[in-house]
Amino acid sequence: MKTWEQSRAVRDFGPDNPMQNHVLSKLTTYTDETGYCYPSIETLARACRLCERHLRRNLTKLEDDGWLIVNRKAAVDHKGNTYNLVLGKLVEVTGLPEPLSHRTPRAADNKVTGHLRQSHRPFRALL
Repeated sequence: MKTWEQSRAVRDFGPDNPMQNHVLSKLTTYTDETGYCYPSIETLARACRLCERHLRRNLTKLEDDGWLIVNRKAAVDHKGNTYNLVLGKLVEVTGLPEPLSHRTPRAADNKVTGHLRQSHRPFRALL
């Protein structure tokens, strides 16, 4: 599943708790196509705009609910955790018979994409 599909699936079909959905959505920005990532707690807390304690609590709830697999102290540099997004649960919750890559984008998603394209124009400083 591509990373944009992961983000869309979490946004549309993710956990019902808004804070857990927010944390999982931010975590998908760091994942690869297999759902694997290893951001530090500090980085993820800063991205979610949460304190580390609240972030850890939400990560534990996500792990208990089956949305996330946390491999403690298994990162490349052996200093942090690695996270695996449970992609099977996302596909199961969506209820779609076909993979998410075959879904047609909604009109609202096209508006967001168009906005992002416009924001990548070169920036010229006003002097």
